[in-house]
Order: sequence, then C-alpha cells, then structure tokens
Amino acid sequence: MELHGHGGLQRLDTDKDGNLNKSEAAAIPSLQAVFDQADANADGALSGEEYKTYLAANGGTRDTQSKPQK
Repeated sequence: MELHGHGGLQRLDTDKDGNLNKSEAAAIPSLQAVFDQADANADGALSGEEYKTYLAANGGTRDTQSKPQK
C-alpha cells in the first residue's frame, strides 16, 4: 500500500517511491518523532500500510496535516 489516500503525506514523498524516508518525514515534526515506531519492519521507509497500522494502534490521527516546514 502506497501513501496515496493518506492525507498530505503523498506530497512529502519527494522521490515518488510510494514510501516516506526519514528525510521526507522530517518536514512534519510530529511524524518525524514517531517515524521509527511507525516503521514496523525497520527498513527506513514508512509505507502507507505501516502508517495506517501505527495510527490504528495509537489512537487514530496525528498532526500530519500540518504544512511542511521550510
């Protein structure tokens, strides 16, 4: 499952591989803070499925709709 359909996360995927790496996730501090926890297989890439699973296990939503930091 790619990031399509996961709010604003798709726009963070600058290399267009369907996942977020730590550098891409750093644009949203709250996502960066939980990246390692959400990256279930610890491959350094956060897939849409991993993100969905993380949210379901941790109370639903996170502040990932914030505008990326410049």
